[in-house]
Amino acid sequence: MSRAQVTFDSKEFDNMQSNLTGQEMKRVIRRTLRVSANILKKETERLFCSGVNIQRNKMSYRKGGRKITVRKQLVKISSDRQEKLAVKVHIMSNFKAKFFEKGTGRRETKGRITGVVSWGRREIFTRTGKVSKSYLWGDRKIVKYQGANRGANKAGYYFRKAQDAKKHDIFGDMDQRLGTEIVKLANKKK
Repeated sequence: MSRAQVTFDSKEFDNMQSNLTGQEMKRVIRRTLRVSANILKKETERLFCSGVNIQRNKMSYRKGGRKITVRKQLVKISSDRQEKLAVKVHIMSNFKAKFFEKGTGRRETKGRITGVVSWGRREIFTRTGKVSKSYLWGDRKIVKYQGANRGANKAGYYFRKAQDAKKHDIFGDMDQRLGTEIVKLANKKK
């Protein structure tokens, strides 16, 4: 049986890499990091859209009886333009995404204000809702109301799941992406 043998000559690649200046090499590294960050961004958006009933760039809410639709990025990628060669991927730029990522506790309203009761020098609002506590203060009856239950959001951890799923794809092929970007820039210089 004959052996299949492959040889790789890296002299040409080493020449391309040595011809790049420091600023060009930083640009190549930054571009490689951005490509890798886009892999995480796409996976996070896919998991959010499948787990939460939202569209990619649209989130809607009600304000004053009107439905307001906002176009905002769900996942944001930011790179530091200074000396640091780092890229940050986060979802905290969208205020609604953090509630689905980390979850919320039980939420309830305070109830609608129906009147005001004087209690010494203080004024206490009377509200609608279930009576949770009532007591007498002199000849007056003070009533505390419990608001309406609005539920709780369970933590989805979509960003964390996307990180775990794509960690190998991002870091495993980083040297291949870096080599591709070096070849692209070297071909542009020719």
